[in-house]
Formats: sequence, C-alpha cells, structure tokens
Amino acid sequence: MFKIIEKKDLNKEGSCITIEAKLIAQKALPGQFVSISVENNSGYIPLKLADWNKKEGHISVVCSNVDFFYNKLAKLKSGDNIEQIRGPLGKPTKITKVGEVYCIADGLALAEIYPAIKAFKEAGNRLVSIIEAQNKDLLILEDKIREVSDELFVAINNSKITKNSACDILRDLFDVIDKSTHTHFPDLIYCCGSINLMKEISELTKSYQVNAIVGLNPIVVDTGELCGGCRCEKKGNAVFDYSDGPDFNAEKINFDELNTHLGFIKNNKEKRLKVYNDRSR
Repeated sequence: MFKIIEKKDLNKEGSCITIEAKLIAQKALPGQFVSISVENNSGYIPLKLADWNKKEGHISVVCSNVDFFYNKLAKLKSGDNIEQIRGPLGKPTKITKVGEVYCIADGLALAEIYPAIKAFKEAGNRLVSIIEAQNKDLLILEDKIREVSDELFVAINNSKITKNSACDILRDLFDVIDKSTHTHFPDLIYCCGSINLMKEISELTKSYQVNAIVGLNPIVVDTGELCGGCRCEKKGNAVFDYSDGPDFNAEKINFDELNTHLGFIKNNKEKRLKVYNDRSR
C-alpha cells in the first residue's frame, strides 16, 4: 500500500497528489512515469512524475479531476492509500549541456515538464520556458517555473494582453532570431502537452531546422498489459510510449495518426475500463 501524504487542488481541472513511495523516489528521473492501481482489480493508469524527493521518499503526480479515466484516483484524499504503484517507467529524458534549451508546455503538462526544466537548468543550459493555459485560472506552477528559467513567456488563450498560444510566442522569437546577426536558434526544444501544441511546435521547428523532442503522454487503458493505447507512429512504424518513450524526436511522429488513435481511445475508454473490471472480478 502507498499512502497519500497530501492532495492539493491546482485548479478546477487538476490536483497534485504526493505519495509515499521511497523506492520509486530513489530511482526517479525526469520524463519518467508511474503506473497506478487505486484498488484491487481497478486496472492500472499511467501518470508522469511531476516531482519527487529522494531524501523524504515521496513522489508527486498530477491527476485530472474532470476525466473519467482518472475518477477513482481523483476521489481520494490525504491519508488514503493506493493499492499499487509500478515504476519508475519509461526512458528518462536525455539531460545534457547543449547550450540553450526552450521548454514548452500547456495545461496540466506544466507539472510534467517541470522536472525536465529543473534538470536542463542544473546541467548548465540557458533555459527559456514558454507556457500556455486556456485562461489565467488554469495556469499552474508559473512561479516555480519562473524561478528556474532564464526567461519565461506566458500565453493565455483568452487574453488580449498576452500572446494566445505558445506557438505564437515561439514563432515571434524565431522571427527575431532569423533577422538578427547577434543571436542564434536554440540548441534544443523540449515540448510536452496537448497533441495540437506538440504538432504545431514540431512543424515550426522543422521549418527552421531546430532539433525538437516531444514528451508524449497518451492515454493508456491498462499499463499492466499491452492494450495498445499508447501506440503512436514514428516514420511509418508503430512505437509504444510505455516501452519506447515517452520522449521522441518531434519530426518523426505522425501527430495526425496519434490524434485519431487517442480520439478512438477516449471515446471508448469508459466501455473498455468496464470490460476490464468485469474480466478482473
């Protein structure tokens, strides 16, 4: 059993859950995720690690409060227990000193990218963060990300004051760099979040020939077995976020195929989860 030390609402859409998990905390690295089973026969769900403390032996994940797929986890509170957690899973983000790194994310993925932002900065890189939210109330971790970034740009979709999207901000930065003889393009772009954001960033970086990595976080119906929910297409070949990722070269991912696949999974996940639970009884 794994005890929930604290559950804190980030906004109306998501909560941060801190869990006692000493062995996982000791091994955790940026970009990795865990697989959580709330109770016996409930199936496993994947969540990227948002933070961890090796000394105190706990990990933190961010859970959606509005997604049926995470409803059992979202209903838990501080002091409750989780039946099982597997991890850390997935290949960690490759953190090296490359020069200048842009980290880009939207929504709840801001929590997922935060460990990578810290790690890239600690590796000696100049760190530029570009973050996006649907509105100001849904923006999370702005202060923590600002603290470890050399520059921070914020996009609020419904705002007339800021840029409406992270891609708009990146496009403007690239235009300035392209016209200047004193600045250069970033050495690496690292992006997490919605499929639309990652696709837009991928297309833009490809046009400027800038190296970009995306940290995928697709729906997985059950990480306890090969359900195929985490499948995506890389240069015409099927790869799996669970075993091959979650980080991939942005240019090689077929985001249209991934979006279609995830749409099918989302539209059928309630039925699939019920079938799994019925089979497990």
